[in-house]
Amino acid sequence: MTDADPDHEETRPAAPAVAGCNHLFGGLHGPCPHLPAPESSTCVWHNPLVDKGDAYVARLVAQAARVARGDLAEAHLVGVQAPGINLAHANLSRADLRDAVLDGARLSGANLAGSRLRRASLKRADLSGADLRGADLAGSNLGGADLADVRFEGAVLDGTVLKGASATGADFTGADLRSLRWSRRSRLSGATGLPEDLAAAVAGPEPAEDDPSADESRVWERAAAHPSALRPAAVAASDLVAPPGPNGPPVPSRTRRGPWLAVAAVAAVLAIAGTAVGAWGLRAAAAVPQDTVRLAAELAASTRQAEANLAEVRRLQAALAAAEEAQTAGRTAVARASDEASMRRAEAEDARRRLSTAEADVARLRDADDRAALMALRLADAQRLGREQAEQLRRQERVGGILADGVRHLRSENTRLDAVVGERVAQERRADQLTAELATVRQEVEALRTERAALAARERRLSEDLTASNTVIQGYLARVADANLGSVLGDEAAQQPLLPVKAGTPIALIGDYMVSLRLDPADGGGVAARLVVQRPAAAANPNISVVLYDASRRPLRRFGFGFPHVDRGAPFTSANAQIACDEFPAFARVIVSPAATLPLGAR
Repeated sequence: MTDADPDHEETRPAAPAVAGCNHLFGGLHGPCPHLPAPESSTCVWHNPLVDKGDAYVARLVAQAARVARGDLAEAHLVGVQAPGINLAHANLSRADLRDAVLDGARLSGANLAGSRLRRASLKRADLSGADLRGADLAGSNLGGADLADVRFEGAVLDGTVLKGASATGADFTGADLRSLRWSRRSRLSGATGLPEDLAAAVAGPEPAEDDPSADESRVWERAAAHPSALRPAAVAASDLVAPPGPNGPPVPSRTRRGPWLAVAAVAAVLAIAGTAVGAWGLRAAAAVPQDTVRLAAELAASTRQAEANLAEVRRLQAALAAAEEAQTAGRTAVARASDEASMRRAEAEDARRRLSTAEADVARLRDADDRAALMALRLADAQRLGREQAEQLRRQERVGGILADGVRHLRSENTRLDAVVGERVAQERRADQLTAELATVRQEVEALRTERAALAARERRLSEDLTASNTVIQGYLARVADANLGSVLGDEAAQQPLLPVKAGTPIALIGDYMVSLRLDPADGGGVAARLVVQRPAAAANPNISVVLYDASRRPLRRFGFGFPHVDRGAPFTSANAQIACDEFPAFARVIVSPAATLPLGAR
């Protein structure tokens, strides 16, 4: 490495300058801070051919405002859809915001002087402290907006909606107020510069929140002036609606009425003279009533003279209006010429700036030639040092390979030892776990032994119970076989009628035995049956079978009741049963058979 030459300080070549937007501003404003669009000399925000109505444009506007520190002067934003956008303290002077949707936008302290906001929607927007001097607000909607401390000098408000707006501290002095739509919720009492009739209309107590009439629209219009005062207003209106120049709407200038005041004075003198002549004729007619014919002729002549004078006045007024319109067109042309001259001056200034930049580039290139020779020498030294460093690097690579092999060997050995240690630790943990499991198994074996002894004792008891049950069942089967109940049930079943079943209504049978059967739907599903039997004295209890049928007379379930023989006591016997059944039966057949009272083997 070599030390830097103190006599020749190394400097980096400057980066190529990026050409900016060529938009020429109408007022005192520096160059546009935004980059030009591809294949265009102006940026997107000063190009009227770019449609600003797409949804993504709102994000780009907010981003451009942040990059340029809020500078969007004379931006072309017609139809932009940006509700809720934050453009506080932004510079939007002379910007074109016609038909824009800025509901709920933050525009506090923004510079909107000279901007065109025709038909723009600014509902519930924060415009506190904004500058709206000279702005065109015709047809715009400021319903519910915060207009505190806003300046409206020179602004046009024609058909502007101020329903529910708060204009505390706003200054309407010098504003062109033509017509407004407001409601009782519009807080305009704290504003200054309002016409007397509008100030008197909006004055009053604040309405209640639940008052529906407070939201009704009210219209204020400027009172029509006398016809003699309409021409100056028409001239002022023509200044406001004149076609905009290349850099925004022209600034209206003071009307020069010097040569036309004399014409107006002559017309007024002629009108007064005609009126005086007519009055003299009337007085003469009153003084000499006998000469009525002559006075009538003079009166007709005076009337014709007055009409002629009035026609002359109208002609002069038309000529005056035409002259004023011509003068307005001339002022507009002068303004356009002034704007064109400003553009040419700006272009010349830009050309001079580019020329200075080119001269500086030439001087920088000359210095670059001198620095190139010095850099060639430094490059040779750097190449020699590079070769030496490459040789040292190759040696270091060989040493590094040897060290890397040793490190790999040590790592493999450490890995093997770690595996052995891990295996030993796992074996110790497994031994501890097996010891604990062995103790648990011993306890479980002891518990199983105890449980086995208990189960063996229970099995012995159950075996004894089963033997006793088998003995009882064999005896019962012998009784059934001896009584031949199957043939009895089969013969009697065909003779018993089908009885309709109604839930909750008992079925009664009368004969040797009185039988009552009641069927109800069970809570858990199925059928609940309750049977009551009354037997004759000294008679045995019968065996009863019940067969349930569906509506198609198909059997669903069959169940029976058997009772032990009782010689004494009340002659009533009852039983309850719950039978599983998919549906509630429609019919039932009850079969009553005499009880088998003979002992087994008696037949």
